[in-house]
Amino acid sequence: MFALSAAMLALLGWSFLYLDPGTPSYVIAQFTAIVLVAMVVGTGVALFSGWTPF
Repeated sequence: MFALSAAMLALLGWSFLYLDPGTPSYVIAQFTAIVLVAMVVGTGVALFSGWTPF
C-alpha cells in the first residue's frame, strides 16, 4: 500500500507540470494529492512503528 501510494503520488506530482492552476482538474489533483499524502504518512507510520495488525 505504501509503495503504490508513493508511486501514484509521484505520478500525480509529475502531472502538476501540465495542469493549469484554477482549472477543475487542478483542484481535483490537489484533493487527490492530499489523500495520497495522508495514505503515505499513515502507512509509513504503521510500517515503521512495528505495528502488526494480524
